[in-house]
Amino acid sequence: MQKYRDTNEMELKIDIRTMIKDVLRYSWLIVIMAISFSLIAYMIIDSSYKPKYTSSTTFIVTGKGLNNSIYDNLLTAQDMTNRFKNIIDSNILKEKIAEVLSMDSFDAEAEAEIVPETNLMVLRVTADTSKKAFQILQAIMENYTVVSDYVVSNVILEVLEEPQIPMAASNANQAEDIAKKAFWISGAAVLALILFFSMKKDTIKSEQDFREKLDIRYLGTIYHERKHKTILSAIKREPVSVLVTNPILSRKYVNSVEMTAAKVRNRMDSKRIKTVMVTSMMENEGKSTIVANLALEFSKMGKKVLLIDLDLRKPSQHEIFNRKGESFTGIAEWLKNKTDPEEKMVQIHNSNLFVLFNSQTFRNSLELMDYLSWKNWIKKMEQKMDYILIDTSPVALVSDGEILAHIIENTILVVRYDTMLAADLNDVTDTLNEAGSKVIGGIFNNAYSDLLERIGMEQYGRKTSY
Repeated sequence: MQKYRDTNEMELKIDIRTMIKDVLRYSWLIVIMAISFSLIAYMIIDSSYKPKYTSSTTFIVTGKGLNNSIYDNLLTAQDMTNRFKNIIDSNILKEKIAEVLSMDSFDAEAEAEIVPETNLMVLRVTADTSKKAFQILQAIMENYTVVSDYVVSNVILEVLEEPQIPMAASNANQAEDIAKKAFWISGAAVLALILFFSMKKDTIKSEQDFREKLDIRYLGTIYHERKHKTILSAIKREPVSVLVTNPILSRKYVNSVEMTAAKVRNRMDSKRIKTVMVTSMMENEGKSTIVANLALEFSKMGKKVLLIDLDLRKPSQHEIFNRKGESFTGIAEWLKNKTDPEEKMVQIHNSNLFVLFNSQTFRNSLELMDYLSWKNWIKKMEQKMDYILIDTSPVALVSDGEILAHIIENTILVVRYDTMLAADLNDVTDTLNEAGSKVIGGIFNNAYSDLLERIGMEQYGRKTSY
């Protein structure tokens, strides 16, 4: 078992850039989920909403007799309120009200409460219609003596405020407010989930991740290069070459390519390797640009280099070298007619770099490929070249790269920043090794500088690995 897979405790790196990128990538999901939960909450609350109407009146409570003090009236009001609560809850009064109003039953809520520090009592009736609330309150005021005469005989209730027919519901529809809360709460919940899974996502986010999580030798880091330097060029989507020969590229990017090329060359020389194929797990990881730049750097070192575009499903070297309008059939003729492709090699600007371009795609490339002939031809070219670099199809998409592993004995794997899971990359490495092509190392592509990481305020936590 590999070191990474056997490790019981690893550092969980909180990469702010990755988290922001994931939030932006899934911002549509946050909005959709927030709107969905908001609409669901609105429909549930609105459909279950039943308006209630409350009519009220205020009484002045005084005891019978002329010598009652304020204190006595307060005590009387408190006592009367407690008793009145029992009165309006009594079945006798409810039956009387239902009879007076010709109702099947007393269908309302009645309550009495004292106004603090006063001898005022408020009587409220709540019903499902404003008319019913008003009528029941009026009926209580007219008929409460049916019960109160037996319960309270020494109290005078004087109406201070006459009841009114309520014009608006006393229980406002909370659907809109709850929908707003549901929007923000659900949006925040989805955001939290995205951030959580972004933190847990076991991709390669740094050189340290590369060294600790992958079962391949680290050969260098190539930093992210912004292709469009101005807003206008970004809007126009003007094609920009990222070959190291382009003078407008940043020094940081060019330096990272040069350092990586030196490490790759040293690795190949130490193992006495002349031919290597450069591949990746998936598309858009930058393998084609990297192998082109490696070839250019090797040739600048005074070495004779052959670059072969064997990504038969999606050849791109002719586009990278700005030869898009031209037709290159060397590989096609070799596959179909077994014509020696050496005659079709293109020398780049009188340099030591020769490129075997391909502008045709092949869906059935494996059926056309004669492995033994290819292997023999490459052996022949190794006698003429110092290095042969081969651009191949992504390993996880098609089996071309895996099949070529039977021909090419050594492979370099390109790993793009925060793209593929470490476990999957290790599986691809095992697949290539088992197919016969030893993965001599990997290149970390599209990385970001330590400065940006510091701005991101990296933090570390502890977690248990798989």
